[in-house]
Amino acid sequence: LSSETKPFEAQTLQSSHFIWRGFPVKDPKAKEVIAAGYGEDHFLVTLGKWPKGLIMVFSPRDEKELEVIKKIVKRSYEFAIGKT
Repeated sequence: LSSETKPFEAQTLQSSHFIWRGFPVKDPKAKEVIAAGYGEDHFLVTLGKWPKGLIMVFSPRDEKELEVIKKIVKRSYEFAIGKT
């Protein structure tokens, strides 16, 4: 895909403890991710510059969390291509 046709682009910020990636998901799914402690609203959502559903997902710390993050990434991809 060219940069003009990409449905979204994951953003990466690094600190000594976390790597976050921004993913668009349907708002109800975003709320589930946030409530479960796997992410938070993207700062643009917090500032009111982007609609609910763009979330920052925390890096997994173990294999169990990695499986959850894989599901979040899959949902985001499906949302971005119009499958959900």
